[in-house]
Amino acid sequence: MKLSKISWRAVVRRLRAAAQWERPSGTDLLDQAGGGTQPDDEDSASGPLASALPWLTFDAIAFLAGQVGGHMRVFEYGSGGSTLFFAARAARVVSVEHDRLWSERVQSTLVERGCTNCELRLIEPAEAASLYDADPADPDAYASSDEAYGGQSFLGYASSIDQYPDHSFDVVLVDGRSRPSCVKHAAPKVTPGGFLVLDNAERPVYARAQEQMEEPEWIARDFHGLGPYARYEWLTRVFQRRG
Repeated sequence: MKLSKISWRAVVRRLRAAAQWERPSGTDLLDQAGGGTQPDDEDSASGPLASALPWLTFDAIAFLAGQVGGHMRVFEYGSGGSTLFFAARAARVVSVEHDRLWSERVQSTLVERGCTNCELRLIEPAEAASLYDADPADPDAYASSDEAYGGQSFLGYASSIDQYPDHSFDVVLVDGRSRPSCVKHAAPKVTPGGFLVLDNAERPVYARAQEQMEEPEWIARDFHGLGPYARYEWLTRVFQRRG
């Protein structure tokens, strides 16, 4: 069942109220910065695969819910609730995932829900000792800012979108690993009038990648605030290519 724009505004209001957000302490912020990227309880009723919501800010979710239609093609870096969200709205979804176990769980959920318009691709990083000292802000480095992936290359992951012609996708979501590199490869693939969505755009490590997403070719919309699965604010930035 698809929700209308009006019902999505109501959903956002309810989700914000349910969050009961309090500004985190300095210790909390350190924990968040050093912790993993998945919610504490992925199997809970409020987890991404149960709620089928992207891990974006609520306002960004509402915006995309009003934009994504049944004729659109979506590519995403990083799978989960966003995969289910787009599958319910778009004609086709291609999702790349770096984590084998999480990929299996997402694929199982897609089958359970009867989602036949999704292609979920597992592309794991490759060993590359030379990347231990690489700058993850460099789009040409194909490195991750997560120290757990030091010495691993996400070249295959970030460049997987290159198999498609330019202007192939109406929406590209960059919410996985090596995001500066993903933005570099994804930008040419967005259709005129289409969207490139960068989550956690406030992070300094993603600043250089956004330099190419400037006027007059791109229009940026900022959605700062709360979102699902977390009790802190962040920024989801949506770039729209002028059409």
